[in-house]
Amino acid sequence: MGAAVGDGARETGAVLTLADKPLVIWDEPGQVRSAAERLWKRLEQIEPSPVYAPGSIFYRWEEFQQSAQALPRLVMEELEIGVGASAHISTRPSQRFHGNVQVAIAEARTLVESGNRWLSLRLLQVK
Repeated sequence: MGAAVGDGARETGAVLTLADKPLVIWDEPGQVRSAAERLWKRLEQIEPSPVYAPGSIFYRWEEFQQSAQALPRLVMEELEIGVGASAHISTRPSQRFHGNVQVAIAEARTLVESGNRWLSLRLLQVK
């Protein structure tokens, strides 16, 4: 999660500082935190020495989270719909309206009036 460099002086070079515009992606942040805490429990079981100082190599969870706080982030978590419950989300390929908003709205209205729920997503390229 971080690396110390240099001889004697404690300089840190975190992986987050290597990219111009980093994006932090948290995949199941609760599980990542638990794994980091388990790692530190194992690291702290070994007696520190001049050749073994995990605090100069790795961030603790709180330190890493603080260093990533100001950066753009994406948090991904599994949805828990219910224990043992089966959920079905009906989907279908979207139609192409080629800029014809009136036809798109008419299609959405027809779907809603027939008892369906409607969600339209559009992917945009941002430069």
